Amino acid sequence: MSNLEKFTGGLETGHGLPGNLISAPQRSQQLYEDWLADALQRKSFWGDDRCLLAERPELASEPLAVRRAYAIDLVLREMPIRIADGELLAGNMLLASIGLGISFPDYLTEEEKRRGMSIGLLPGHSVPDYEKLLRVGLHGVREEICLVLSRTTDGEACAFLRALLVCCDAVTGFARRYADLAESLAADCDEARATELQEIATACRQVPEGPARTFLEAVQSCWLYHAALSNTGSFDSCGRVDQFLNPFLAEDLATGRITEEHAQEIIDCFILKFNERTQFSFAEHFEGKPGERDAWRVWQEADVNHWLQNVVLGGVTRSGGDATNAVTFLVLDSIQRLPVTQPAVAVRLHKDTPDALVEKCSQVLRLGGGAPILYNDDVIIPGLAAAGVPVEDARDYTNDGCWETLIPGKTDFQWHAVNLLECTERTFGLKESEHATTPATFSSYAELFSRFEAELDDELKRCVAGIGMRTRSPDRTPDLLLSLLTEGCIDAGTDILQGGARYTLRHLVAQGFATAVDSLAAAKKLVFEDEHTDMVTLLSALRQSYHGAESLRQLALTHAPKYGCNDDEADTVAAAVAEAFCAAVVRHTAHLHWAITPSGLGTFEHFVRLGAMTAATPDGRRAGDPIGTNASPALGMDRNGPTAALRSYAKLPLHQMATGAPLDLTLDANALEGERGIRTISAFLRTFVGLGGNIMTLSAVSGATLREAQVHPDLYRHIRVRMGGFQAYFTALNQEHQDAIIARMEHRL
Repeated sequence: MSNLEKFTGGLETGHGLPGNLISAPQRSQQLYEDWLADALQRKSFWGDDRCLLAERPELASEPLAVRRAYAIDLVLREMPIRIADGELLAGNMLLASIGLGISFPDYLTEEEKRRGMSIGLLPGHSVPDYEKLLRVGLHGVREEICLVLSRTTDGEACAFLRALLVCCDAVTGFARRYADLAESLAADCDEARATELQEIATACRQVPEGPARTFLEAVQSCWLYHAALSNTGSFDSCGRVDQFLNPFLAEDLATGRITEEHAQEIIDCFILKFNERTQFSFAEHFEGKPGERDAWRVWQEADVNHWLQNVVLGGVTRSGGDATNAVTFLVLDSIQRLPVTQPAVAVRLHKDTPDALVEKCSQVLRLGGGAPILYNDDVIIPGLAAAGVPVEDARDYTNDGCWETLIPGKTDFQWHAVNLLECTERTFGLKESEHATTPATFSSYAELFSRFEAELDDELKRCVAGIGMRTRSPDRTPDLLLSLLTEGCIDAGTDILQGGARYTLRHLVAQGFATAVDSLAAAKKLVFEDEHTDMVTLLSALRQSYHGAESLRQLALTHAPKYGCNDDEADTVAAAVAEAFCAAVVRHTAHLHWAITPSGLGTFEHFVRLGAMTAATPDGRRAGDPIGTNASPALGMDRNGPTAALRSYAKLPLHQMATGAPLDLTLDANALEGERGIRTISAFLRTFVGLGGNIMTLSAVSGATLREAQVHPDLYRHIRVRMGGFQAYFTALNQEHQDAIIARMEHRL
């Protein structure tokens, strides 16, 4: 039995196109087997020894943007390339990740280095305008640049536009390298494979330089540009792939140029390409690094297989109709049969989502892995519109590299963390505060909550003060390939990171939500209502991380109300905290007229790191213990089942959180077998939409299986879990994150 067959457990493959059962193609299975063998090997970096100005000293006098463009050209012209046996798409990835960083040629002058400039990772996290790329190609974009350049006199703008022209040529040359390689490989293989390689060569000579003409060319164009971005340090997502790919599939099917089965193979290859940098063993990459294995190192290890790669399916169109189409099902069919983590797939639901799509999502979710993540258009679209996004664009929303919302091809995106745990620590006197009143003197919960609001206000002031307006600067490293396909940048002659994009989104994200809520609720109950203890005793226990006060800790764990249990005592506190945060965001960002500043709740993958940096909390959590993820209950505290957790969550002002506020739940996979399991999940998804949920992830996995995987990792390489902002292979995570995931409450629906 192959690894793929073992990992999928013989479960049915489900639908490819609606109504058609498509078995796993043999090509896809072999490509998966080859990928897995490669993922078990350590990969090497490329390009860290290259210096542009040493190789081309004549470029030293060029502006920064032009030098970076030529460094991009160097990578795409000289990086090692390959086309694996059986692949239908060209474009391989160099080793890089959020946890490991990326190698990129040095293109800075000595003076720039003295000023502290860096060639490191770009912010990424955005989505290029792939619809435009497929419609006009880089040739059309080049014509647009030349027209603007012909009437531009500003020196910085001219340099930026010249840099974009270099990038157009670099990506076109990148594609032609693969065309040449495919043709050379075709000369030495059987007729069937030679035909496939010739098709790859034809596609790479057409796209992304020219418009896509077929489904294969459309997928190839998107992939090559994504690979060019990622290989040069801009980690970005692909957005609504079913919307911009389906017109090409529909035409090819109508004219008989392609079969449904071959379209599925192409999408399978597309999905597998996102995964080729995966590493199960990576300890050697951290050997010799300076510093201790602290909370930041633990987080970096967790992010080794994270590249900010998302695709979004379904939802509504720009005109408001249902957007489900054939490509929606092709992608879901791929991730149902192929146990991979990349890309993170999201599905947008709404009250009129077809039953077939809800059922397909349920089939995929039942297999575990935390995909797809679910969005509720009925809440998010009005939220984005209220935040200032025109409704047509709001309907077209996608996500960044994790789950925050943005408008594809039009957005300069950043998120800013507001640490509610810092507010909690200052409220209870565990960290220095600007407010003189000591917590021991609080005589009521109203005073305590008022102090928390004051600390939240201070924290937001500090956060918003760091949100600087993006203005043009010759010293700011540009994100050229992303700017090339971002509306506004060419016309303005300005990079996306310097104010060129149509929309500037600055998301304010509250972290540590459930722990902050449960802490306030515990003090309210134990100190001010039931008087089981007093504030002095509680504060002393917190400073000692409950050493010598275990009975008080157990009281806090078992007697105090917890968010996520549909308990009005805790949920009233939760709603008050969320409302205070949203109101404070509006108040403190009112002067940022140049930006749209939605709010949200999220810890992403930082639930271990943030917990490690936080003192003991009144909810019974010891110092250093992990916290809950995103807008989810604290670890193990959602004791009354998933419906209760969903009802607690739905009491929050989710319509005010257009950034996103994901609820992450773990389901017992053993209780979801057969058609009954699919119907049960489908009903839960409809309930999520009907109750006004925002974003939700469901991971179907057994805690016993995860514990067994810790003991025998080689037998459980396939197990995937949700890490707050992305999917991860459980056995590739470090012990700290594995233990935190096992600690999540395991529910039966």
